[in-house]
Amino acid sequence: MSKLRIQVQRANHAFTFNYSNVFQGVWQIGKTEGIRGLFKGAGARVAFHAPSTAITMATLEECKKFLNRFDRFKPRPPTKPTQPTPPSQPAQPKS
Repeated sequence: MSKLRIQVQRANHAFTFNYSNVFQGVWQIGKTEGIRGLFKGAGARVAFHAPSTAITMATLEECKKFLNRFDRFKPRPPTKPTQPTPPSQPAQPKS
């Protein structure tokens, strides 16, 4: 709420909240309006952002399903590291 009020104050000089920074704004809102004042408008912001977030998540999942149809896009399990082979020993002459 404090950040939003500072933005409104800077854009339109009709509203003056006289906050010099976000922390002072949070302090002043908490002191004058209580804890509930810090969350004014939160429901409207959630209602505004929820549909676009849901569309984004659904699109991501559908893209992942589409790309998994192609073998080269499937995640592969990590391969085990191979042990280096020791150099071969020359044959010992029989005595």
